[in-house]
Amino acid sequence: MLALFDLDNTLIDRQGGLDIWVGDYARSRGLSEGAAALVRARLRARAYPDGFVYLREELGLRGTADELWRESRETESRVDL
Repeated sequence: MLALFDLDNTLIDRQGGLDIWVGDYARSRGLSEGAAALVRARLRARAYPDGFVYLREELGLRGTADELWRESRETESRVDL
């Protein structure tokens, strides 16, 4: 068995995918560049549901934090790098 861990984004460029996803997400929700920067900063290390609790309250996003997190997982997995 072989296990690979990408702790510094050298195997997969997660940050590049995040940047693409945040741009798409911000446009689809009509968010400003400042709001997009906040989303990017909050989710840079890892996108957890509690991050969406903060973003929902801070940006007034519609939907529950859990719904926003699930949506991010679904749409981020479709980002074409």
